[in-house]
Amino acid sequence: MTHVKIGAFNHENGGRDIGDWGRLIDQAEMIASLELDVLFSTEGKGWLDNGREALWLAARRLGMHPSVARAPRHDCNLVIWTRSDTVRVRRERHQEHHPWWHALAYVEADVAGVEEPVALVGCHLSPFDPANRVAEARALTEFARRLAVMGGDFNDEGFGDWAADLSALSPVQRLHRDVPGELSAAGVLAEAGFIDLATEVFPDPADRRPTAGHDSAAQRCDRLYLSPPAREWFRPTGYQVTQPVPNLSDHSLITTVLEVIR
Repeated sequence: MTHVKIGAFNHENGGRDIGDWGRLIDQAEMIASLELDVLFSTEGKGWLDNGREALWLAARRLGMHPSVARAPRHDCNLVIWTRSDTVRVRRERHQEHHPWWHALAYVEADVAGVEEPVALVGCHLSPFDPANRVAEARALTEFARRLAVMGGDFNDEGFGDWAADLSALSPVQRLHRDVPGELSAAGVLAEAGFIDLATEVFPDPADRRPTAGHDSAAQRCDRLYLSPPAREWFRPTGYQVTQPVPNLSDHSLITTVLEVIR
């Protein structure tokens, strides 16, 4: 059986602290040890500066090829990393304008064991506006009829997850969170038939670990999805949430192993 290892990670300010890339190096070494075939990176800040020096630094450490979607705001660039032994990019089709707050990273690729091209879709939805996230999620339904694997930071609670305690947040922070009872980005994706791999592996919400906001109002905003056609090709054989060592990132690394079943 062919297996494909997939992950998603928010690098928190690109892994840079006062001009030093030591944290990015530590992040890349942590991820490299897992030998992923695909990694959806968000918040690649500073990676395109100085001749893309940090991007190629990470590429050398990861041993993977980067496909970059430049973000129009906050320098929160998105990168889809692929390992050429198992995943070969056919073309890049990134989207960097409305409705995307940051950008949408999108490549078409050949994946070992899969007879059809696979859409790899990297997401980083709006951090501020639930309505904007819903608009972005509606745009993502473009991939519901394609063989697509999707991952990134969706900046909202997972559909059907626990209700977060927002009491510790400021009024402004609460404005950024989903409104209970109203349509959310995660709800749009669920209605469109996307399979949230954490819920596939852990049907009981109590077993799903948060990926950010651990100190207050924790949420499972970093997620991996399969489109309905992709579910006919792939089956998740596990799902891991890895809390980085302190100060490495404010998000957890999420990974899964997809078994090719056709």
